[in-house]
Amino acid sequence: MLKLIVNLVLTEMKDENITKSKLLAFSKGGEPVKNIISLPSLPAIATKQPSKKEEGKDIFPDKGRILVMDDEEIIKIVVGQMLKSLGYEYDFAENGEQTVEKYTNAMSAGKIFDAVILDLTVRGGMGGKETIRKLREIDPAVRAIVSSGYSDDPVVANYADFGFKNTLSKPYEIETLSSTLHSLCCSESK
Repeated sequence: MLKLIVNLVLTEMKDENITKSKLLAFSKGGEPVKNIISLPSLPAIATKQPSKKEEGKDIFPDKGRILVMDDEEIIKIVVGQMLKSLGYEYDFAENGEQTVEKYTNAMSAGKIFDAVILDLTVRGGMGGKETIRKLREIDPAVRAIVSSGYSDDPVVANYADFGFKNTLSKPYEIETLSSTLHSLCCSESK
């Protein structure tokens, strides 16, 4: 039986933005098996002005600290690169328990996160629904976004009822991530 390891290979970088990338599968021996998928480039952000990529889709270069809870490595790699391209500092947590710990430690150090993106479903750990409850006990003003590939889930459909400020449906594009974070971090006061 062939055991595969999947890696994201960033084949070209320019001005700290991905310009070309591949998702490769490697056999146990380390040899490439096949090019599974090529990922699109992430747009370079040159100015502080929003730039139109498509009608109604803006990219807003911003600053801030974002905590992302997701248990999928490929999601963390891609979202991390998107956040970096947008100008954000970021950290990752594997599950709700780790998210609560990192959020609490950041508050104690006076380096609060401007927003938290919580995956609704986490294998083997506390998911977004439980995590938002714990975070709101610590910080009632937490700015949390629920992230899920299940748009028909009641938590996603009624995110405000569960304490979330917004929602991101997976897979999301850099424009969607940018506008969601921009509206949350720049238009609300803490």
